[in-house]
Amino acid sequence: MTKERFNQAIQLIKSGEVERARPILLELLKTDPHNEAAWLWLVQSLPTPAQRIAALEQCLKHNPNSQRAKWGLAQLKPREASLAAKPPLTPRPYVPGSWPPRIPSVDQSAPKPGPPKRRPSRLLWVGIGLLGLIVIMGACAVGVLLWGVITQTPLVIPFLQP
Repeated sequence: MTKERFNQAIQLIKSGEVERARPILLELLKTDPHNEAAWLWLVQSLPTPAQRIAALEQCLKHNPNSQRAKWGLAQLKPREASLAAKPPLTPRPYVPGSWPPRIPSVDQSAPKPGPPKRRPSRLLWVGIGLLGLIVIMGACAVGVLLWGVITQTPLVIPFLQP
């Protein structure tokens, strides 16, 4: 019977119904406080770190050699200590004229920055591209003419012939 109830509690925790599993585990632990697995599943069902730490300490009280409980405490205690070390946030009282916050004015004596840097315009890039194209075409024409001179063959251009 207790094995079935224990498995039922595990299934409830896995399905997200921890509130329903918690009383089952507590009932099992009343009858067998040395059940390490029940303690560890109970820790999974508890909502706050402080409650989880208390359950792990109780587990260690009944199972002093439990490595899992020791590991769980080592994981939870630093988190709990860091949360406790932070002071609680206290709201500031509203002071008329304090909202919206004032933006500090710019000091007039400070030197003004120069004009923004301009990026080269598209027209400049088009001009550079055309100039490059003309240079390449000129190099090709010179190459064709020199080829004719070097090989001593006349340059025949079909569409220019009568």
